[in-house]
Formats: sequence, C-alpha cells, structure tokens
Amino acid sequence: LLVKGIYELWGQGINYEELEAKIKEFPDERKSPYLAEDSTFKITVDSFGKVLSLKEQNERIHMLEYIPFK
Repeated sequence: LLVKGIYELWGQGINYEELEAKIKEFPDERKSPYLAEDSTFKITVDSFGKVLSLKEQNERIHMLEYIPFK
C-alpha cells in the first residue's frame, strides 16, 4: 500500500473571496497544529482541464498569504 497524500479540506468556494471566507471560518483548533513554528507544510497547485504556468501557480499560492503559516 502506497499513500501519496492525505488532505484536509479547509474551505471551498466559487471564487477566491468565498474561499478566503470559508478558510477563515474553519475552526482555529483544527488549523493550529499546522500553523505552529515546528510544523512543516507544502502548498501545491493542481488544476483539472487546464495547464497553469509556474507564474499562475505562484500567483494562486500568494493569494493564500492570509493563512498565518510560520
């Protein structure tokens, strides 16, 4: 058995404003273990039906700067 990843959905929306609101509504006690200084993380951008350039991927990652990763 090979597991490539396990994901927890913090929010979803039809636009970035709705996504941001949903992520901010997600309980802090569920997010806090991943926001600690001794925690590591990686953000990857996957798309379906469209290829995103590296620039577009970076733009989408930077749109998540309101998440207080340490």
